[in-house]
Amino acid sequence: MRWILLLLSLTACRTTPAAETAPIEAVIDELYAAFGFDPRAEPDWATQRRIYLEGATFAGPIQAGRPALAQGTEEFLEGFREFVLAGPYSGSGLHERILAVRVDRFGGIAHAYVAFEGFAPGDPQALTRGLDSLQFVLDRGDWKLLSFSTQYEGGGLVIPARFLR
Repeated sequence: MRWILLLLSLTACRTTPAAETAPIEAVIDELYAAFGFDPRAEPDWATQRRIYLEGATFAGPIQAGRPALAQGTEEFLEGFREFVLAGPYSGSGLHERILAVRVDRFGGIAHAYVAFEGFAPGDPQALTRGLDSLQFVLDRGDWKLLSFSTQYEGGGLVIPARFLR
């Protein structure tokens, strides 16, 4: 009897049905593919701009002891481009592999947690791991990214198991 009650409670706690989150998950897949870049190459800036809602905000990566900074789309993309061209991965490239996605949707709004790991092309070993918090809105039939924040693992901070299922 306990197992039946547990199963019923887990079913009752299920968030949004998969059919309702599939379009959002497709945008997430496209977004992470657009972020990646090969050595001496750049991410897909056009796809990123198409996915972002005008006025979208970006915060992160969040770091202990440092104030969080929210940026608009163009400011974020400019900083990311500088990172791509002159940062630690400019010579090796960097792609992100999605480990798990959790999406909750209600009507025209949705929130996703995306657990990911970053790796250099040709090297399957993870260089970074983190969790992104993404908010989406349905804009004229398309899911657009409204806000984006990142928390990397490190300093004893590990992605909780609930985000890796």
